[in-house]
Amino acid sequence: MANNEEEIPWEGQRSEAAYAFGVRCRHLLETYPYHNDQRAQPVLQQIIVDLVTELWDQGFSQTEISTAFNGALATLPQYAGGEDRRGDKVAIDKPVA
Repeated sequence: MANNEEEIPWEGQRSEAAYAFGVRCRHLLETYPYHNDQRAQPVLQQIIVDLVTELWDQGFSQTEISTAFNGALATLPQYAGGEDRRGDKVAIDKPVA
């Protein structure tokens, strides 16, 4: 019997990887211990910095990385239907006054 990855088409594996990454990012945001530290960068920015450096370490070029991010960002407004944040999600990454 084939393992689970072999049974899922490539497109499904890609979508599952993106979903799992998004869920993990949300968890890191929700458990972030430095919300009150004004010196800390926003959580998502920290994660994306780590992601792009890891992609570069894995052999992707800076051009490939920026093209992929810019292309993805260009599709977001259509997917989001003009909303800045998904309606069933609340902002967490705001410093407490």
